[in-house]
Amino acid sequence: MHSALRPKPPVKIPPSLIPSTIDHPSQSLIRKSSTQQNDHHQKPIKITDDYRHTSLLLNHTTIARCCWSLGLRNSKGKYLTSESFGNKINATGTSLKRKQIWTIIYNFQNDCVYLQSSLNHYLSTDKYGRLKCDSNKLNDDCYFQLEYNRIGQWAFKSVTYHMYFGGDNDHLHCFSKSPEWWSPHLAVQSQINLKHVLRKRYAKLDDDEIHVDEIIPWGSDAIIAVEYLDDHYCIRSSNGFYAHKDGKLTTIKTNETLFTIELYKGYLTFKDCDQSYLTAIGPLGILTTRNKIAGKDEQFLLEESKLQICLVASNGKLVSIKQGIDLSANQYERDHSSIFQLEYDDDFHAYHIRTYDDKYWKIEGFNVQAIADKR
Repeated sequence: MHSALRPKPPVKIPPSLIPSTIDHPSQSLIRKSSTQQNDHHQKPIKITDDYRHTSLLLNHTTIARCCWSLGLRNSKGKYLTSESFGNKINATGTSLKRKQIWTIIYNFQNDCVYLQSSLNHYLSTDKYGRLKCDSNKLNDDCYFQLEYNRIGQWAFKSVTYHMYFGGDNDHLHCFSKSPEWWSPHLAVQSQINLKHVLRKRYAKLDDDEIHVDEIIPWGSDAIIAVEYLDDHYCIRSSNGFYAHKDGKLTTIKTNETLFTIELYKGYLTFKDCDQSYLTAIGPLGILTTRNKIAGKDEQFLLEESKLQICLVASNGKLVSIKQGIDLSANQYERDHSSIFQLEYDDDFHAYHIRTYDDKYWKIEGFNVQAIADKR
């Protein structure tokens, strides 16, 4: 199998980053088994509320907001923490756990962000620089502007009072006139799909490069790992090689394979050691760095990698649609036609099965064919 089947998590997974138009023909559903599966069938890191990168209406031109889940580490290496007792906040966390995970929500209308704790409360300040995080309602005191320095650290400036958020231990405040810097630590699972926002294409391994040219991320070549390393990030392809800023892949980590992250208009950007931003170049969409200023060409999304499987028939051959719309088991070689994507439907408690050419399985007469256009 290309990816092991997993049981549905006990917590609700956030909506898909690229919501599909959903139509529910009963013929195209595969019911989910009620049999519980062992833990060793699951991916190394589960998708829980600890990792949420969600957006509203992301596949439309009018977008309400874009959200990123991450931890924030101050200059002393301590994580911003939200305590459940008394709704207190401090900077005492030593590792990234649930209390240390915050959601950065970008507001497209006001070009600012607000910070939401794991308790769904918003961070706010008053004119005296006193901080609170005990309300799930937004007001003007919750809005901050993001600023960045050359080493990838972030500063949060109050939109209303023009002061910076900072401090240490239990003494957090928002009355600094100069930036106080925080290092972002993405709460991201180990395997993702990397999407270029402007091109609407996904990254995939292609020989010794990563190309951003895939409409649907399909197969292991489209699996990308974003690794956190000392306030920097490495982008690793499915063959274990690292993306170099010049567009090639390398087997070792160097300064040229390390990137810092920033948000531009709510989307993620990667900046290399020479202060140039990652983008996709040319008709092949070669992943490399070029411009010193971030723009639409430098915007990326990280999406949860979908469940994709191969099915082996009793004759030992792989089920595929290589011959057309009919499913048949007549090949030993694995290719795109023999890989299928499972998409769980919460309403029907069943799976839709998608093919590489964007069709869905459907019962037609006494046969199963890949002919459904929509789920």
